[in-house]
Amino acid sequence: MVDQVGGQVYEFDATGHLVREQNETDEEYTVRNAAVLYVEGLSPISPVDVAAQFTDPPVIESLEPSTVTIGSEDTTLYVTGTNFTEDSVINFAGHDEPTTLNNDGTLSTGLKPSLWKAPVVVQCMVTTAGKVSEPVDFSFV
Repeated sequence: MVDQVGGQVYEFDATGHLVREQNETDEEYTVRNAAVLYVEGLSPISPVDVAAQFTDPPVIESLEPSTVTIGSEDTTLYVTGTNFTEDSVINFAGHDEPTTLNNDGTLSTGLKPSLWKAPVVVQCMVTTAGKVSEPVDFSFV
């Protein structure tokens, strides 16, 4: 995938890692390894740092469900919002959860209401390219 921002051209591989950068004067910079972008005269930066510069923070619009009964069957939490990618991670009750980006653009993860013993409100957030959404409350009743 090739992306152009101003006079800079950024080329990413299929996993979203930056593999090449070219500026408007046709000077080309390449990634020497998958983790760090080297540009002569500048400190090394990671492709994630480069991507984060062009990514708005994720925004959670809704949780489905937003409430579950303690002890009920396991279920799936769907997070609807914007600025989600394949690398987005749901943070639920302070823990990063295995996260799936669904075809409809929502994120999902499993919930185990049987693990909760008392009513509580926990927070759900999403992290994308190092940026974190505002928290949204989820209730166990």
